[in-house]
Amino acid sequence: MRTLLLSAMVWMSAHAFAVTPFELPWMNGTHGVSTYKSSPHAAAGGVFVVEAYFLGCHYCNENAHNVNDLNDKYANDKRVQVLDVGVDRSDSQYQEWIRRHRPKHPVLKDGDRKLVGQLGTSSYPSTYVIDAKGSVVFKTTGVWDSAKKLQIQNAIDSALKSDLR
Repeated sequence: MRTLLLSAMVWMSAHAFAVTPFELPWMNGTHGVSTYKSSPHAAAGGVFVVEAYFLGCHYCNENAHNVNDLNDKYANDKRVQVLDVGVDRSDSQYQEWIRRHRPKHPVLKDGDRKLVGQLGTSSYPSTYVIDAKGSVVFKTTGVWDSAKKLQIQNAIDSALKSDLR
């Protein structure tokens, strides 16, 4: 446990960089919302968990249930926003993916790779924790095992605590 936390803290201090506010098509938006804007959530002190993926990626699809579980874990904390950010362009393929995986969190389309480009994503799936200041404080790639899940949760909890200071 201590080693996991220490490795996450070392990564965060050595690799933190900022992400500018973003607006992306919201593929499963409610109440007619078609664009997701990060600014209101960030302004409210929110933390983002971004799962970058592409629809045909076996490992990305294998990780979808982990992302759903993480969203469920933080469902009562409105400061945490879990986002699936896909790089595909086909709206109909997103609708099939949403039907299959039933995410309760926003699924965003980054077909022009604006956000994943800012993040420097080079492999999929990649997961990022972004604090309220827009700093990427944690990154991991691949399917989450129990150690990665714990690292992600520790990074989220740490980002939430640092926002209170």
